[in-house]
Amino acid sequence: MLYNTEIDQQLLEWLTKQKPLHATHSAYAHNPLCGDAVEWNIELNQTQVIRHIHVQPEGCQLCKLSAVVSARSIHNRTLSEAQLIGQQVYRALFQKQHDDIFSHGELMHYQRWVRYTGRYKCLYLPWDALSQIS
Repeated sequence: MLYNTEIDQQLLEWLTKQKPLHATHSAYAHNPLCGDAVEWNIELNQTQVIRHIHVQPEGCQLCKLSAVVSARSIHNRTLSEAQLIGQQVYRALFQKQHDDIFSHGELMHYQRWVRYTGRYKCLYLPWDALSQIS
């Protein structure tokens, strides 16, 4: 099956363990074609490092899984570093410029999902929302 793996279940459990936070920045993205939506609330510290994250994805499993992986991969990074990672994910998915972005850390999960080319918008939606934060 596409999503029914132990790894995916562990990733989705992360969503239930998020804690409320005092968000300093938030963003929302929605794909009207499929109904997927992602809302970000993040708290930056004084040096602009992402201190706390709350991400709320709605829709398909790939969108939810991507939201978890993206949140876990940007924690303790600056907002600009996080958005740069999002740009690299975009290039890897839509422009086929992989730059080894999916070869380390949390982003390795994308190696299992990139074969679903028709679902790239689902995978990218969390990063799209994150790109809107200024």
